[in-house]
Amino acid sequence: MAPTGDRDLIRRAMSRTQGPEAPASEAAQGEPEPAAPRKAPSVASPYFAWKPELGEPRQPMAQGRRYEPPTRFITLDEAIRGVELQHGQWGPSFVRCDAASDLGRTATSIETLVRSAFGDPDAACSLAVAASTGRPPQRAIFLDIETTGLGNSPVFLVGMLEFDQGTLTLNQHLARDYSEEAAAVAWSVEALAGADAVLSFNGKSFDVPYLRARAAATGVAWTAPAAHLDLLHMARRCWAEALPDCKLQTLERQVCARRRAEDIPGWAVPDAYHHFVRTGNATHLERIMEHNLQDLLTLAELAARLP
Repeated sequence: MAPTGDRDLIRRAMSRTQGPEAPASEAAQGEPEPAAPRKAPSVASPYFAWKPELGEPRQPMAQGRRYEPPTRFITLDEAIRGVELQHGQWGPSFVRCDAASDLGRTATSIETLVRSAFGDPDAACSLAVAASTGRPPQRAIFLDIETTGLGNSPVFLVGMLEFDQGTLTLNQHLARDYSEEAAAVAWSVEALAGADAVLSFNGKSFDVPYLRARAAATGVAWTAPAAHLDLLHMARRCWAEALPDCKLQTLERQVCARRRAEDIPGWAVPDAYHHFVRTGNATHLERIMEHNLQDLLTLAELAARLP
């Protein structure tokens, strides 16, 4: 959990931003108005490169295994409502911070479920946290990361859905280019170290060890979370005999009764991020961040629905 001063800094910065742009799919409907000439980005923003605004409607992600770059161009500021944060030691990175009420009805419904489950000392998730920490959870973080590959390649997005004082808040720390990885990792490590518990899906094998390795690679001091619950293992104990598998999206469909539309496939994520870094085109980055958000919401709902 981020220290209170850091969380307040993020929220104050977000409150100064303008509301989000209309979704690209809505803006593209009907006859597009002629686009006004646009300036190339300044040299102060090296992660943006000039491309013409083509204005085609959103294209579905390719079904094959070859990444297809988007044909329309949107900037990060057009795609995601967020702010730049300066970490004292590691420099800038980008953060999106939204309350559940800003994320739609699904998020607010899940917030209610989590509040009820974490408020019930006999609920499965409360018992699991209490077994690790000795007390019911007050402040917890659901964690999901996105990386540029396997091995020890950079992590570029750390998604955290923070449960604190009965509310859910989304924090997505994004490295807009490879040089911002250290700042994104540093903010995330500090937040995780302040939580009563971290909840993940396969995070004991992947997310947390990967973050620890990237912290070492970038020189960021690592502090282990106080407690870590891996919902994959708990889900297998609950539902393995009833379901064909316990992949996250299988659980999302069968347990949470939700199905995603236009989700970016996991294999395309690294290429989509590299494309953003090269060109500044955030069309598919927007979908990566939505994919990350949906994973986090499913994590939270699964924790609340554990029998």
